[in-house]
Amino acid sequence: MNPLRRWILGDRTRHRSRARSKVRPALESLESRVVLYSASGAAWPNPQIITISFMPDGTNLGGVASNLQSTFNSIPSLASQWKSIILEAAQVWAQQTNINFMVVPDNGAPSGSGLYQQGDPGFGDIRIGGCNFGDNTLALTTQPPPLNNFSIAGDIMFNTGEGFNYHTTYDLFSVAMHEFGHALGLYESSVYSAVMYGYYTGVKFGLAPDDIAGIQSIYSNNGPRTPDAYNTNGLSNGSVTSAANITSQINTTSLTALVPNLDLNTSSQKEYFTFTAPANSGSTMDVQVQSSGLSLLSPDLTVYAADGTTELASASGLGQFGTTLTVPVSNVTPGEQFVVMVQGAYQYYNLQMNTGNYALGLSFNGTTPPTEPSPIVAIPNGNPLTGGGGEAYNTNVIEYGPANPVIHGITPDNGVSSQDGVTNNPRISVLGSAPSGDVVTVYCDGQKLGTTVAQSDGSWTYNNTADALSNGSHVFTAQATDPSGYMTAMSYGYTVIIDTHVPAPPTFTGISPISGLSHAGPITSSTTPTISGWTEPFAVVAISIVSPGHRDGMIQPIGTTEADRAGYWSYTVGQPLSDGKDTLTAMAMDVAGTWSAHSLPFTFIVAPGASSTGQGGDDDGSNWRLTFQAIIGLVMSDSSNTWSNDNTTGKTDQTT
Repeated sequence: MNPLRRWILGDRTRHRSRARSKVRPALESLESRVVLYSASGAAWPNPQIITISFMPDGTNLGGVASNLQSTFNSIPSLASQWKSIILEAAQVWAQQTNINFMVVPDNGAPSGSGLYQQGDPGFGDIRIGGCNFGDNTLALTTQPPPLNNFSIAGDIMFNTGEGFNYHTTYDLFSVAMHEFGHALGLYESSVYSAVMYGYYTGVKFGLAPDDIAGIQSIYSNNGPRTPDAYNTNGLSNGSVTSAANITSQINTTSLTALVPNLDLNTSSQKEYFTFTAPANSGSTMDVQVQSSGLSLLSPDLTVYAADGTTELASASGLGQFGTTLTVPVSNVTPGEQFVVMVQGAYQYYNLQMNTGNYALGLSFNGTTPPTEPSPIVAIPNGNPLTGGGGEAYNTNVIEYGPANPVIHGITPDNGVSSQDGVTNNPRISVLGSAPSGDVVTVYCDGQKLGTTVAQSDGSWTYNNTADALSNGSHVFTAQATDPSGYMTAMSYGYTVIIDTHVPAPPTFTGISPISGLSHAGPITSSTTPTISGWTEPFAVVAISIVSPGHRDGMIQPIGTTEADRAGYWSYTVGQPLSDGKDTLTAMAMDVAGTWSAHSLPFTFIVAPGASSTGQGGDDDGSNWRLTFQAIIGLVMSDSSNTWSNDNTTGKTDQTT
């Protein structure tokens, strides 16, 4: 157990960051299958609109205050544009599939304290904040519902202790793209060119085919963004001659029209509409295109005369991510025909801002054209609350000259994570990368251990299993010498913690709901009660039921959970228990992978007809503790770089 390895925000820094050069991660060779893109199984329940907000400085991140805005505003390359850069990074995903984003205000409520997993009125579904993590992680992101079924879902935290820039290391756009991939439900990818590759490898300007396939597998049935009704079933309104006639949608009483559910589904798309001014029209007509509240689309609007070439009015939404453009047209006469063209405002860059949902409004009586309401849906938090964390990427490489060697990890890396450098085995091998053919010298705590040679794929392994490391923390570094004799600088340190102690068995302290007490133990009215107790910080707790009629045998596992930073754990029984007396026992696995003995038995009575006293449950604040728990399934851990057991997020490591 190494509580110092956990960052205060959500107890989620299970995955240590590592430096990477341009080679396939050594971790992949340890996995049982080749992973390309990997979907977490989570997805926003209302992808039609996913809101984004920027946390004000001072927002409570679980014991530390966000300082993202003041930090990014103080960086010359970011000061005037960092919010736009982040929104542009979000929109690269919307460009490829059926999701839309919009920006909403953030009231500064503490992270994870909202009442809704999506559609909270106080802030965005995806909240953007940050603080100094105190390590070389670049960013941290929580997965969407249902893996995180409360207001922390999708939140992105940047490490303000790292040097972010624009189009140079560490490129904010590249990192933000990766983090939004996690916020939308993707794990890491093993494809080096992919944005979702687990480590920062330099500036990326857009999604790779693997990223696109991954996001489309979640939100559009493995296809691209779906066109609107005017461009399906053989229809197209992409030219003046094929303009969609919307005259029938004009209300001749109110002299207004609203054409909703429109979409520019590709960056080069144009949509044309034609209509005839109704009887009793005023002399001025207002034409409006609305993407505000519907998407981040930056639209252009042009109104033509009946010939489709004579321009009468226009407006540009260049630089406005989600906006409403209204243009007046004078000297209108009843029966006069018009053509309207809508397209994206960008021509050579930021083409992702040319896609998104929008609506078209018309008014012929001098009033403001009607607008389409934002499709925000407030979806309450789940019960019980579940939460978790994960990782993204960052690579500590020298941009000019030979790259320093990089240490990626160790094997075996036992315990709750196979990538955190914490193990109960004192005999390890060190894994890394360097240019092919370089001689790599490996050091432990500043003392030279020996050398190895980087293979043709850039990977190297130093076998140190002959020497058992002592319990405690050890820092490994490496230095490479190329065939010409050039010696690089020392690599970034990689900390390994050897922990061979055996944890004490966990304890049971309560059950909820509780209806009373008996000589056999507490009484609960629920067949799926919540059990709680204590163990070592961050330990995995495996709960088992002792079958009736067997005193010491027939122990059947029923589930796992994870303790928080204080050692508190809780578990809600999934499969209904039988009425009468039930007995549970538990074991704990510490961070390094060592299991305890079984706990003392915990016996209670299940009596569905009993009335609850209201004791237990959330009265002791256990739900708030759950807010920052990462409940991992030891036996169900996935092969990605993120955590598992139905709670996962994404985290960005500096060495990627």
